[in-house]
Amino acid sequence: DKACELDATGASRLHRGQVRLEIAQLETARGKDSTGSMLKALDDFTAALKQNPSDMDAWLARAEAWIQIGRAQTANGRDAKDSFRSAIEDADQALRMNPKLVRAYLARARAYRALLRPSEALADCDRAIALLPSSGMAFRERGLCRIDLGDMAGAVEDFTAAIRLDSGDAEANVELGFARILAGELDKAVEHFSRALQLQPRLVRAWIGRGSARMSLGDLAGADADLTKAIELDLRSAEAWVNRGLARLRSGDKKAAAVDFKEALRIAGPGWPHRKNVEKLLEDATK
Repeated sequence: DKACELDATGASRLHRGQVRLEIAQLETARGKDSTGSMLKALDDFTAALKQNPSDMDAWLARAEAWIQIGRAQTANGRDAKDSFRSAIEDADQALRMNPKLVRAYLARARAYRALLRPSEALADCDRAIALLPSSGMAFRERGLCRIDLGDMAGAVEDFTAAIRLDSGDAEANVELGFARILAGELDKAVEHFSRALQLQPRLVRAWIGRGSARMSLGDLAGADADLTKAIELDLRSAEAWVNRGLARLRSGDKKAAAVDFKEALRIAGPGWPHRKNVEKLLEDATK
């Protein structure tokens, strides 16, 4: 903030926006509301572009900010299409300046996936991999596209490649774990989630994934423990509350399950796509 007061150039606003975006990512990871930080970052990137419309880094940074805002809107049950479309427009602008900008292809791919346009997302990931075959992130993103397209074997191959390129990629292990669940390979899924947690013990999706896999394996006590840990790390994760409710419902504790389902419904916005299903689960738990 002090730097921007002393030097209100586009470069200073870009840097402050990048810091705010990193703060927003940390807030999200810790289960906090990051909306304020994301919107401030977006304002900084917009101000930087007004001062220097040819700043490729600012276009790309604003695209990333739009994606984070869109994800937050989606999580709260709000329509995020405009945010993801804005991300695509900003990524397009960055690519006009540099058609070999791998990060822009991956940002645009994430926005396409969010808009349920997986074929276009896959094409961008292919472009990114062709430009930078050593990018584990590009393989991870392509694996997600392949899941969307129903290519489970291809997804497993890409996530495995991402881990081979970056053995410390916890997110790739999480995605591979979910791919294993979809393939019915539950023991392998538990292994991948456990590896992700060795790398990042506070990774909420890994706790949720391992809890879900353990529940499917019949380890209800292990599932409850994992999902409780996910809730402790992120009290706002409706997914964690629902899954723990399912584990408790299957263990016969309907009262505790109902509490979890109610909390998930309270946290999630009215447009939450899973609302009807969870309301049905709550109804079953209270019979």
